[in-house]
Amino acid sequence: MVKNRVLLVLMFILGSIFSCKTWIHTSEGGFWPKKPKFSLISSGNNNENSRINTVGIYRLYRTYMGEDNFSSNERMYDKLVSDDEYYKNRPIPILRFYDNFRYNMFLIKQETKISKKLFNPKSGYIGVYSSLNDSIITMESFWYVADSGKYVKSRGIIKQDTLHVIEKVYNQISHKIYIKQHVPSDFLDWKADW
Repeated sequence: MVKNRVLLVLMFILGSIFSCKTWIHTSEGGFWPKKPKFSLISSGNNNENSRINTVGIYRLYRTYMGEDNFSSNERMYDKLVSDDEYYKNRPIPILRFYDNFRYNMFLIKQETKISKKLFNPKSGYIGVYSSLNDSIITMESFWYVADSGKYVKSRGIIKQDTLHVIEKVYNQISHKIYIKQHVPSDFLDWKADW
């Protein structure tokens, strides 16, 4: 009798813990919110003439810490991804934008051969973006961190084939420079449905 009560209490506690998770782990390897609640979707500020490339990808090229503006000359820990020891054995972020103002971030190791399967939206982090004018975007993504999910906002500016993204990371301002790359169009014929 006591064993049954202990077992029932334990099952109730475990059920409560797992039902409180705000995210799901997809079978393809991505972490998605159970019920996406992106605040940028409701803002409706989208410029149809955005220069963001939706038929290619953006690969992380350089990172540094600096001030909270795009023209800052202050650069601490300025590193090229190809030279950075941190990225030697770790995946590199690649961004893929869609026409419906959604985007994915995929984490792909440098030596990985690019294929269509890598760009399955369910294998990456998901986000939305808002285009304020033809060259400035605001981004919001869902991150899985330490067994919980959270929404992170950042902003970017597009200059030719470059996307410069600024985000606040642990009370510091992180700058990430992404370079546009072309991939075969059939690799990107996935749909963003979140």
